[in-house]
Amino acid sequence: MELRHLRYFLAVAEELHFGHAAQRLQIAQPPLSRQIHDLEEELGATLFSRQNRKISLTPAGTVFQEKARHILGEVDEACRLAQKAHRGELGRLAIGFAGIATFSVMPRLIPAYQALYPSMELSLVQLGTSEQLRDIEAGKLHLGLLCLPIDAPDVCCHIVNQEPYMIALPASHPLAFQPGPLALSELSQENFIMTSRAVGKGYFDLTLRQCHQAGFSPTITQEVHELQTTVTFVAAGMGVALVPEGMRHSQARGVRFRPLTNAEPVLHTAIAWLKANTTPELQHFVSLAKKLFPADHRGMM
Repeated sequence: MELRHLRYFLAVAEELHFGHAAQRLQIAQPPLSRQIHDLEEELGATLFSRQNRKISLTPAGTVFQEKARHILGEVDEACRLAQKAHRGELGRLAIGFAGIATFSVMPRLIPAYQALYPSMELSLVQLGTSEQLRDIEAGKLHLGLLCLPIDAPDVCCHIVNQEPYMIALPASHPLAFQPGPLALSELSQENFIMTSRAVGKGYFDLTLRQCHQAGFSPTITQEVHELQTTVTFVAAGMGVALVPEGMRHSQARGVRFRPLTNAEPVLHTAIAWLKANTTPELQHFVSLAKKLFPADHRGMM
């Protein structure tokens, strides 16, 4: 039995007329009658009652009609889903993201992608830059939203955000409500809270560089795994932290975010993916990111 036998049968069952069914199927009537006869022979059951040049479904035919419709419906759905998967519109993307991306990039990028590709499943996991690179290169992640710079020749990057640093101070700090921007050198005697270098090498090194350019080496008293945790520790009065401008949207209580003098875009957030991965679903995501955040994009969105 082949799928065409089911389609032929359903055409006759719905038209209850071999001639009309043949016209609908765009075949001659004799071959259609022969196919229905062969189907009945294979089933060992009569599907149509033929009396006085009129046909009707037998009880066996009625049962077979219901199941044949279901089978063909499932086949059509399977074809539709296979075509969507081939076009990159159905499947799963595993995406890693750094904490800072939750404030600057993801609120625009993720909803826009889901609106365009609602059948795609997104699996999002928060990881540091080093961990994302490890999993991208191992094939565990399709994409990453991470902080530059990175050293990974097999990974492509596109910058999606650039932003300056701000200083996060406890609300009780004497400098917390001082008018105007702060000079980083004013914080040379403070205890600093930072994410560890093992988690985000680029962010860690950039922070040290900013402090060295201000004439001091920071006293690092706490290293944390996630950027958001630095703000929590600042709120607890355990020190100060250099954080990207986007962190001001964190609505953390007990923390005052102050701009710095001569603040330039120093933190670069990028999407990253393996060069060898050319699947359509990944390319759709990358193309959308490039459209939303073009190469000349600057500052917070």
